Amino acid sequence: MIKKLLILLLFFGFTYSQNVVSINNLVERDGIIYRFVEYEKTIDTNNLVPYSGRVYVRTEKIDLGLVDLMNSETPEVLKKLVWVQLSLKGTRLEEENITSFISREFSVKNGILDGEFQEWNQFGIKTLEKKYNKGKLIGKFISRDNYGKVITESNYNTEGKLDGYSIKYETDSYGYSTEKLDSKGNYKNGLKEGEWEIGTRGFKQYFKDGEKVRKPKN
Repeated sequence: MIKKLLILLLFFGFTYSQNVVSINNLVERDGIIYRFVEYEKTIDTNNLVPYSGRVYVRTEKIDLGLVDLMNSETPEVLKKLVWVQLSLKGTRLEEENITSFISREFSVKNGILDGEFQEWNQFGIKTLEKKYNKGKLIGKFISRDNYGKVITESNYNTEGKLDGYSIKYETDSYGYSTEKLDSKGNYKNGLKEGEWEIGTRGFKQYFKDGEKVRKPKN
């Protein structure tokens, strides 16, 4: 039988004074991340202070071995992690079990996401890169699959809206990039603008203020 999914969240925050903040001292309420002044079983918002500093999170899920691969009840998406492991590390399954987990690190200022936000998979590959400014996405956004292949790459302006060049690749049923183009083009203040290329056949669409239009005359 498959082992039950085990979810362990380890939060480590570093305040500007470099003190460690554990999961017992952090809580999210209505989009704000708070730190306990003093731990209590009953959470009282009067006893919370908006947190500032870095936070590290590690989520562990399951150990997957050879027996689990032969089991029809094992989800296919987890089985595929084995082949990723073999291709990236060259290990034999009999010698090493597969552990699926995500490591995440981000910065918070006064309880609001502010600064770099990054994720890594169990192979040390960075699968997500983005940045926040006072809770709003800003600058480059990149997502990758477990092989490190780009799925989406785009850019956000200072208002937290998509702006500039964006490209997206198709993914399979497990969320892995097929490296086939889904779409690429430009955004302007959150809306598609100008010429967009759709699919691998190079089909063109044209947009003005987010609405489809006819091809502009030269």
